[in-house]
Amino acid sequence: MASSEEPNVERRFRNFQTPLRFTLVALLTTVLIPSVSESTTLDQRLVSEDRATREAAKQELANLDATIKKTLVQPLLEHLKQHHDYRMRLWAAEALAALGPVAQEARPALIQAIKIQYASDPVNMDLIMVSALRQIGGDPAAVLVQAIKDNDHVLSGNVAYALRRTDPAAAKAVVPILLQLLKDEDIDTRRRTVEAFGNLGPLARTAVPALIEALKDEDALVRDRAAGALGRIGPVGRQAVPALVEALRDNTYYVRHTAADALGWIGPAAKEAIPALRELLNDPDKGVAGQADYALNRIGTEDTRSVPELIKALMDENDEVRWRAANALASYGPAAEEAVPALIRALDDRTVRVRSSATFALGSVGPAAEEAIPLLIELLKNDELHVGVQGDLATMGLREANVVPALVQALKHEHVMVRRGAAEALHTIGPTATQAVPALLVALKDPDQEVRYSAARALAMLEPHAQEVTPVLREAQGGVDTDQFMIQLLKE
Repeated sequence: MASSEEPNVERRFRNFQTPLRFTLVALLTTVLIPSVSESTTLDQRLVSEDRATREAAKQELANLDATIKKTLVQPLLEHLKQHHDYRMRLWAAEALAALGPVAQEARPALIQAIKIQYASDPVNMDLIMVSALRQIGGDPAAVLVQAIKDNDHVLSGNVAYALRRTDPAAAKAVVPILLQLLKDEDIDTRRRTVEAFGNLGPLARTAVPALIEALKDEDALVRDRAAGALGRIGPVGRQAVPALVEALRDNTYYVRHTAADALGWIGPAAKEAIPALRELLNDPDKGVAGQADYALNRIGTEDTRSVPELIKALMDENDEVRWRAANALASYGPAAEEAVPALIRALDDRTVRVRSSATFALGSVGPAAEEAIPLLIELLKNDELHVGVQGDLATMGLREANVVPALVQALKHEHVMVRRGAAEALHTIGPTATQAVPALLVALKDPDQEVRYSAARALAMLEPHAQEVTPVLREAQGGVDTDQFMIQLLKE
């Protein structure tokens, strides 16, 4: 239902008979209140199936004042609830993001949307929703912490994973807060916290010592999920191997199972676990014994024994097999260097989720996957992959891949989605992207408001260019005072 601040002519006359209602609407929208008509039709163009129409509508937003922009929020939220069509949800979220901080009232709906993922959705909608939440001024990290406290495992899991993919810097920054939650007396809080570390993956490497301690928790589920988190952190958490070996002797069968799985994901760095895993082949629980066998195969005798098998799986006819192979390669990080050519081929896979996982794996490989950077930049054009790819490019930059020069060039790309992604990736990379400052200053005059806004955010991370940045942020805020917003931005 529209609020008193959001005039909607169609709603006001919904109770009239159809001919009279249409006549009144036409009269009022064409003669009396044209600004409301423009905003009402604009929300439909923002979610049009035609990309050119959507982009043109976003450009129109720059010419609207904050009051008119706010009238678009409720109609867009209605589109966001079109659960049967993932595209409608995706486009509505992108439109809300384009509105920026004036759409702050959309935060609860976007948070709820983070939890919605249907089997028929070909993309990770949580990535899209978390990105939109951030762009309207929300704090995904704060949402993650609150979700843990509320024992909302779906929301906490989705937000943590989305932070890992779209904002590695924020993901790392939330780790100290989670470490405090891991000390909480409430069992559910500890369970949700160790799960969050697992969803953050290698970015939670500083939590490894605390997770090792959590393997001794009195609660079996905390121990189980701590082992799972260590496995998802992967080879960078190799210091946990002795503790995981000890966990192979846990009295609870599923803790033993997960500990074996974790050692397998750590891979060749867990060679010292081989004797204990061989003993576990005789475990009375067949599932545990089978997991031990699988872990032994993953650890292998050569540093990259299982990578060739995964490369082969990337060519399998079965979509599920290819998707799982790409995800598994992502867990190997730089050790999956030889899979780069196969992962690049997978960028043309017929299914969206395989392509998405392939970009994730390439980002995880880091500098050794630099040949994929031009292709990833081109994928920024894709609505379904855009958010994930910009995060993957940022991950490569954070891992010291030479991605910044390519992103600087991408700021000049003719396609607006590429420019947006490049600016946002540079913001995520942060202080190490200083060579991008001249190009970002130029981007402050980009014809697209989202590019200007992301460039301003990136500059705020790199240098305090307040004189150049503040007008852009004021525009994004709808003309309101931005002093407090700038202060918060500079703290990010």
